[in-house]
Amino acid sequence: MKKPKGRLLPTVMAVAAGVMHNSSASAAGGYVVNDATVINIANTNGNTPAFVVTVTGGTGPCAGTNITFTQSAAVDADTFKRAYAAALLAFTTGSTVSIYNYGDTSCTNATYIIVSH
Repeated sequence: MKKPKGRLLPTVMAVAAGVMHNSSASAAGGYVVNDATVINIANTNGNTPAFVVTVTGGTGPCAGTNITFTQSAAVDADTFKRAYAAALLAFTTGSTVSIYNYGDTSCTNATYIIVSH
């Protein structure tokens, strides 16, 4: 039986590295909308510990749609409350927002909101 010429281990390592890179890339978070205006806020989503903002304008995968902030996605309850307060501020003042989701780039489980005027 012929002995492999040392190519199997590097090939296996390259395949494993590719799989790990692809799985981590799909789980990466990102901004779901930038420079959007909040036009609606709901204090809950189906009577769950979440709130929903509707945005118009802006850019990103969630531009012009609903974005849900869930308490479970936030690091703690205070962070979740501050996000709600920031969303109310943006709605009241007509300021623009950028919203981030740490888990992925879906329009659910957002946790971070920047208000700009």
